[in-house]
Amino acid sequence: MSYVDVVQFTELVRGGTAYLEVALTEPAFIETQVDKSQRDRLEPFRLNIHRLTLAKPVNSRLEARQLVAQAADAAQRELGISPTATILQFTLGAIGLLDPYSAFLSPAELNEIESQIEGNFVGLGVALEPHVVPLKILNVIPGGPAREAGLQRHDRILQIGSVRCEDVGAERAADLLRGPEGSQVRLLVETSNGQVVDKIIARRRVEVPSIEEAQLIDPDRKIAYLKISSFQKTTSDELDEALWKLHHQGMQSLIIDLRGNPGGWLDASVAVADRFLSEGAIVSTRGKNGIENQNYQAQRSGTWQVPLVLLIDEQSASASEILAGAIRDNNRGALVGNTTYGKGSVQGLFHTRALNCGIRLTVSKFYSPSGQAISDLGVRPTVAVHADENQRVAAKVSSERPNAAVDEALRLAMDQIRPDNFTGFVSTRAN
Repeated sequence: MSYVDVVQFTELVRGGTAYLEVALTEPAFIETQVDKSQRDRLEPFRLNIHRLTLAKPVNSRLEARQLVAQAADAAQRELGISPTATILQFTLGAIGLLDPYSAFLSPAELNEIESQIEGNFVGLGVALEPHVVPLKILNVIPGGPAREAGLQRHDRILQIGSVRCEDVGAERAADLLRGPEGSQVRLLVETSNGQVVDKIIARRRVEVPSIEEAQLIDPDRKIAYLKISSFQKTTSDELDEALWKLHHQGMQSLIIDLRGNPGGWLDASVAVADRFLSEGAIVSTRGKNGIENQNYQAQRSGTWQVPLVLLIDEQSASASEILAGAIRDNNRGALVGNTTYGKGSVQGLFHTRALNCGIRLTVSKFYSPSGQAISDLGVRPTVAVHADENQRVAAKVSSERPNAAVDEALRLAMDQIRPDNFTGFVSTRAN
């Protein structure tokens, strides 16, 4: 795979050089990477490394690799820095210049992304309010160890082992909840009624649902609702199960809530769109290499023909925009809410096995069936809602029932439903 856009190799080398120069001022890097007997050479080397790497324009990938290799050799010769450490600094600096979505991933970050795609992770099974200490539990995943241990929504985690959450901050405290499968963690928890209790919980693999709150929100009109909080490998199977459940309850129309959905796995969004489109294009991707140029088409088999409305907002991104664009351009249903985020690009994951790290690289851009680019533009709603009135139920956070009385976008979505549009269900699959 290749990066989606033409790159300026001189600028990438410049970025890598700057990253190395900064690293050479950081005490932790100096202590672990620079030979003590050669540290008197550190400052002259730092001030002159650009003379080697930026002496002339860099016109190709080969030239860039050669310059980085020369810099790594010089750093090893003069400062005792391993070539791997130098090359890593150049890699970090170069990737940071590409686009907002390409990034170098630490082992924990790589594991987190892969867990999101798979739809499971090793942990306690809690969703936390971001950037808040003590850690505040916003939701407890059914079937997870936290639920079995009695943790509840609105409980606060004060201490993890011997570490007070307020001493290390929200992000570090959340990291301490992670650990190997089967390992135990001791928590000091303040319950919602103010009682402080001690809990010992064993970490294990937790299945995270991507389809939530599937229900008839108007039993009289048989209007069904479900929320897709992310697109992962389990999403299409979860959707099938939810749709059949709603079908047996008498569903005659459907509202799918994509508000706050940051996206996920492209194939999952294509599969979801295919459930509601009997024919036509779903999305196309375009990259530098032919392998990235794909046209995804709907298949007639197993198409649900119920009247459909999607709820979208400015946080509906990436794979959410694939689904929204496909429904809009094929005139399959209404889009209610606000213009989506505008992240119209596809990232590939590459493992660097020697370092147990990874690289997330933008490899293509995607376009709606009409050929509309999504990047920076987003998908516009067919029925606009004032942003203050488009109150979503945050993904994997709330167990509150959808309520059109306080959710203007949901009310408008329900108004879009026309019972006489119901055409039933067409399927060639066995029941």
